[in-house]
Amino acid sequence: MSTIITLFSVFVLLSPGLDAGLPGKKFVTVDPEKEEYGCIMARMDDKLDNLMARLAKLESRPDFPRGKEISFSAYLSDSNIGPRSSGSLKFTKVITNIGDAYNSATGVFTAPADGLYAFHFQASEYSYAKPCTVTLYHGNTTIVSNYGYDSNGYTSFGNTGVIEMKKSGVAHIGISAVFTTSNCYIRGKFTTFSGYLLK
Repeated sequence: MSTIITLFSVFVLLSPGLDAGLPGKKFVTVDPEKEEYGCIMARMDDKLDNLMARLAKLESRPDFPRGKEISFSAYLSDSNIGPRSSGSLKFTKVITNIGDAYNSATGVFTAPADGLYAFHFQASEYSYAKPCTVTLYHGNTTIVSNYGYDSNGYTSFGNTGVIEMKKSGVAHIGISAVFTTSNCYIRGKFTTFSGYLLK
């Protein structure tokens, strides 16, 4: 008899449906899946806290990159340019323009921040015996130039310049005929201008 009473007591205590018949007693049903989920979330919170602490430590370093991804590349046009004796070139066909520092409507790159910038131009001519000079300018200052000449008609040439620029400083490409009696004939798809922030 005592064994039956004991089993009945255990059944009452463990059965959530019988709590209404026991004054002052409140039973809670534990869901193992929810308990496991809570443990996983707690561990993830701990890992996130650790990652945030590590990131804060990295950001405090002076050499940590701070969103200065600036680069662009563009070619002149889908058609040829010329004859022209001088002037600035507008590279209207933008390939990439990370940071939006290059303006295809004006052909001018404007530095969004102080830094060291690298620029490269590549030009191609299409007319016989018409040498033309292409120049990289920092504002109105000549940085580097080059010119091409080929009596057979087609020539390609380029140059690279590295400029220490202040914020809002500008760089662009200009052309000029080598001789006063000649003009520039530029192949649009084969003439490019590109640049990027070094540091």
